[in-house]
Parts: sequence; structure tokens; C-alpha cells
Amino acid sequence: MGRPKRVVFENFHLYDKFHTEKAKMYSGVEMTTLYAIKETEKFYMGIEVWAFCASKFKAAKANKTLEVKIPIITDEKTIKFLEENCWVNYSEQRNENSDFDETITLLNRLFPDKKKHFIFELDGIISTYCNGGFLPKKLGDMAKYYNQKYNKFCEDEEVKTKMLKWTSEKDEDLRKQYLKEYRDFEKEYTWLNHNLVDVLNQIGENCICYPVAFSRGTAEWSKEKYGKEIAYAKAGEIFFVVTNDSIYYEIKRHY
Repeated sequence: MGRPKRVVFENFHLYDKFHTEKAKMYSGVEMTTLYAIKETEKFYMGIEVWAFCASKFKAAKANKTLEVKIPIITDEKTIKFLEENCWVNYSEQRNENSDFDETITLLNRLFPDKKKHFIFELDGIISTYCNGGFLPKKLGDMAKYYNQKYNKFCEDEEVKTKMLKWTSEKDEDLRKQYLKEYRDFEKEYTWLNHNLVDVLNQIGENCICYPVAFSRGTAEWSKEKYGKEIAYAKAGEIFFVVTNDSIYYEIKRHY
């Protein structure tokens, strides 16, 4: 397939149509890519893609009908997880960064009536999902990492007892020992009693990768080193999931 070429922001407005495709990862899981499409005389063409989970789109018009199929999350447990872990109003607070303004504008083209919420580390969840990290045969450290990350401050008595043993100890060496015991216990306890793998899989199965072009360049070092911006400087992806009333997204740039 070859290395992607330069992403040119100034031409991105020409890609005014949309199309979705399902891509199968090496792990066997599938993921949806939303393409911005430019129509030429004979072809439908997408922009250059630098995403880890998608590739450039090109199809002969005679053999392809454009269609947009966006999965909608309806599972209540997953929706609650998204609501509890998103950063409400974060986009508005970061309006000095053009990436956020442009992301909201791009999402509004397809979903003008849905609320937009930023969710940190969504791309990490998607990366783990694409690598099969939430599949039963491959459950391991990354699955446990995300399970513990979103199970912090567990209020179950067993966990609180271990935490109290650590926080109430005065001896410094014992405090370090009890802290490790607490962390190890909390990790295993939440894995067994508050497992979120079904939720993380729901997010992965319904996530969309949307390759776009941004006006703000990254990799400023490339100008000094090469005398010009590196090809991926304007490239980026919007990873997002959709519920009946909201979009939960994260922006991925390349540096």
C-alpha cells in the first residue's frame, strides 16, 4: 500500500461527501471508518490517512455507492460509563486550541443536534480493542489497566479496609508495603467484582475513526530539520462513539 502522502488542509473542503467502511484488524475485530470523500469524474477518493486502524479510500464510481452507517450505543451500562467519564464542557474551555473548534465543526456536519463531550484516552481504548486486548483469549495487562483506571475509588468494604491499613500506618517502610498490597488487591478485586471488559468491548465495537485534516500543524521540529513540514503535520483522526443524544470523542494528532 505504501506510505501515506502529505495531508493538505487547504484542500480538505473539497472532500464534502461521506462514506463508512468496516475494516477488519489482524486480531479479528472490526471497526468503522468514516471517510470524507471527494468526487472526481471516475472516482470517489478520501484524504491521505495516517491512522493505525484505517487506510486511504479510493473506489471507482461505477462500482461503489456511498453510504453512511454509524453504529449507535444503546447499552445502558456503557452509556452510564461514558457519561461518568467524559469531560463535560472541556471543548469550550479549550477554545484557544483550533483542533477542538475544528473537531466540533466537523462533527456538527453530521450530528448537529447531538451534544459533544471529550473523553480522555478513548484512542487508547480503541488501540487495545483493535489489537484484540479485550478478547477472552487475550485478556491481560492492558485490559486490567483500563479496568482499574475506571474503577478507582472503589467504595467496597474490602477495598476500603486495605486502604485504611495503608493510610493509617505511621511507619514509613510499612506504609510502602501496605500501599503496594492495597494497589495489588484493588486491581485484582475490581477485575473480579467490577469487570468493565463488556463495556470496553461495546465502545470498541461501536467506535468510529474519522481521518481529517487540521489547520494547526504539528511536528514543528520537521521545519528546522527538513526545511518543510513533515507529511503528517496536518493529519489527525477524530475517534468517537455515538449514543442517542451525544457524541463522545477524542482527537489524535501525529508528532
